Amino acid sequence: EAQGLLSLPFMATIRLSESTELAWPVLAVAPMVGQCDPPFRELCRRYGATLVYTEMLKAEELAWNERYRRDALSVRDSGPLLVQVCTRDPEAFAAAGLVAKSYGAAGIDLNLGCPQLRAREGSYGAYLAEDWDLCEAIVRRGKEVLGPDFAVTAKLRIQSEGPAATLAFAKRLVDAGADLLALHARYRGRTDARRDGAADLDVVRLLVDGSGVPVLSNGNVRRGDDVRHNLTQTRASGVLVAEEILRYPALFRDVVLTTSSSSRPLAPPPEQPPPTSRRRARLLGEYLDLCLDFEQREALPREDRSGRVKHGNHLRAPSLPDDAGRYSNWWPNVEVVKQHSKHMVTVDEPAGALVDLFQRTTFRKAVSVRQIDAYLRKRLRLPPPVDDAVAEEPAVDDDDPIPPAHTLFFQGNDDDCSCEE
Repeated sequence: EAQGLLSLPFMATIRLSESTELAWPVLAVAPMVGQCDPPFRELCRRYGATLVYTEMLKAEELAWNERYRRDALSVRDSGPLLVQVCTRDPEAFAAAGLVAKSYGAAGIDLNLGCPQLRAREGSYGAYLAEDWDLCEAIVRRGKEVLGPDFAVTAKLRIQSEGPAATLAFAKRLVDAGADLLALHARYRGRTDARRDGAADLDVVRLLVDGSGVPVLSNGNVRRGDDVRHNLTQTRASGVLVAEEILRYPALFRDVVLTTSSSSRPLAPPPEQPPPTSRRRARLLGEYLDLCLDFEQREALPREDRSGRVKHGNHLRAPSLPDDAGRYSNWWPNVEVVKQHSKHMVTVDEPAGALVDLFQRTTFRKAVSVRQIDAYLRKRLRLPPPVDDAVAEEPAVDDDDPIPPAHTLFFQGNDDDCSCEE
């Protein structure tokens, strides 16, 4: 097989549940603490993402706390959404799934991969994965209550006992009713070194061959070309991308895949050039447009007066009492917008310019999304905000166009028709 060639039978769709099918390959945005706000999810969808996750939510709160539920899920997504939760209670998982279903989500995902300190203290995430019986009971109860038209999925890591144990664990989850698995192909590691080394994609291939359900591969994707290499090695149903999508939300637009139902060699497509600073800045402008548009349409507060609370490596603003004005942890509050801004424009800028951009008092002391928006548009010379409705098609500049949607070339047997989409 030629290096870099994706030679797979064409898989038209990936079945998530009886009511949801996704085009192959699934291009998914991973759950990320404090970074999966609705405008960012929508921006990623504009540029090729076909599935997105919420950040990890607490199943008990989602099931039985009306305000938590409203804050987390009140904004309807324009495409398939998996609501990720943490819990040790099968009944809470099932109840949270019913809530997610009522809000239009495509499925609920059990977090079995979070290695953070708070996950260890609560015995959930990657630490829950030590109790296979309980994990199996949670998935089984969820599937019993939610039925075949709503997906029950799980995201896990390589088990400490190794690849064989990971496959055995995956099979138990599938036997309990899991419709899809996502594997972050790294070990749990330490709470302060969660990404030590490259992901072991051979373990993903092991699950693809042996689990019996669609598998998403998480790891080693830093640019569009890496998606092709990942799928070549793993034969997975799709990829799940986290940190790199924060830096470049249009990453999936750079994906070019070549598939074949025959054994004839096909040359890999040309590599895409890395995104320019100007392209990243324009993406930030689109994100700010979405923030302002969502804020206006959903009648959410325009000023975040809450104090900053540190959770792990992220600064997030907690919800306020009702008499102080509602502000969601999952809405793009000031701290979330600042984090996204830094991720999108700091990759290849001169260090001095970045310090000047993000250390100015105007940026540091901004207390509303609109203040940040006005400041960044002026400093980065971005177009003014889009009026009212956000444009359906993303804007491009003739001198630095964002590539078209990810292209998939199909080549069949001699009797088949070739097509390009």
